[in-house]
Amino acid sequence: MMAKKNSYPQRRVHSAGPVNTEERSWSDSQGRAEPGVASCPESPRASCPPPSRPCRSRRPRKPADSFPARTIKILVPYAPGGATDIIARIIAAKLTESLGQSVLVENRTGASGNLALEAVAKAPADGYTLFVGNVSTNTINENTFAQQLQIKPSRDLVGIAKLVEIPHIIAVTESFPANSVADLIALAKKDPGKINYASAGLEAIPTSTWKN
Repeated sequence: MMAKKNSYPQRRVHSAGPVNTEERSWSDSQGRAEPGVASCPESPRASCPPPSRPCRSRRPRKPADSFPARTIKILVPYAPGGATDIIARIIAAKLTESLGQSVLVENRTGASGNLALEAVAKAPADGYTLFVGNVSTNTINENTFAQQLQIKPSRDLVGIAKLVEIPHIIAVTESFPANSVADLIALAKKDPGKINYASAGLEAIPTSTWKN
């Protein structure tokens, strides 16, 4: 999972004002003092119990700035139903539950994932637009499409978490004569140029693996 660099706002704690250390003690009937508790005369809004008990001010404090304050969007560079999409939706559901704020998945397909990459890189750096991709979009694309991409993932985005590892497989029809990778290589060498294959996208990791 990735986001634009400097995406997460720093949480600011609001100060209630300067503290007078001389006022932060109280004395009971025996003259013993307890540090860290405001005395009654200095706390006009406090309710004062008997002298043998400490008196604490009930003045409310301002809460720290909260994040998230609105819906978070996760961009997925592939169509619904694939591995990346499924993983993103599982993460979105868990984040919605833990953050108490809606986290939605948006499938932004096209250009081998570059449309989604550019969208998240150009979004405001506020933490509300995330990206779930793979080694193709996160690493390979910026080299393969260096002349086409207007952004650079290694420069403009920052990794948040490694989510999963997914193996790649070679699948063929039942009637295909090869029963192993060794058989497939031998068949390709015997009849060069006659075996066709399909992959997820131009220069994506399955295509690069096949070519190499």
